[in-house]
Amino acid sequence: MRFQTALIVSIFIFSCNSEINEEVKNPGEQLREGTRQIHLDFHTSEAIDNIGEQFKKQQFQEALLTGRVNSINIFAKGHHSWSYYPTEIGKMHPGLDFDLMGAQIEACREIGIKVQLYFSVGWSANDVKEHPEWAVLRKDGSNDFRDRLRNLGPDDNFYGWEYLEPSGTYAELILSQTEEILQN
Repeated sequence: MRFQTALIVSIFIFSCNSEINEEVKNPGEQLREGTRQIHLDFHTSEAIDNIGEQFKKQQFQEALLTGRVNSINIFAKGHHSWSYYPTEIGKMHPGLDFDLMGAQIEACREIGIKVQLYFSVGWSANDVKEHPEWAVLRKDGSNDFRDRLRNLGPDDNFYGWEYLEPSGTYAELILSQTEEILQN
């Protein structure tokens, strides 16, 4: 039951506009407003340093206004498990030294751009390294992702993510991180 609540809350928070308390007069209004929407994809590994070091609010705002953007997806947590805001529950990206998510939200609110937050559920590379028991397994107990890695040759290219089962303690983590974002 708690996981279902987490999923519902996660879907709500990350699909709502930047003014959570704003009353929507026309229920279809939010769907129509996202006509110039950006998904700011930000799955950055720990190998990348100085995340957001060159972020400048005015430059970000000018780019969004020039593009006539009225809705944007900003990252809270990506597939590598890193958060883009200060967190006591998860782990902030080691190459980030400020609240990038918060700075982007503030910049968008100032110019009237709707904000949705992206929070990766099901793919979380560092979380599954720390908790391999969260990984989805076949009925025989094997794992497709690990099998593919094991069978790679020296010249084989491979990319992908190990899928996590969103239940149990992983679901608790999702819920806790969602609650933390809502409270901050």
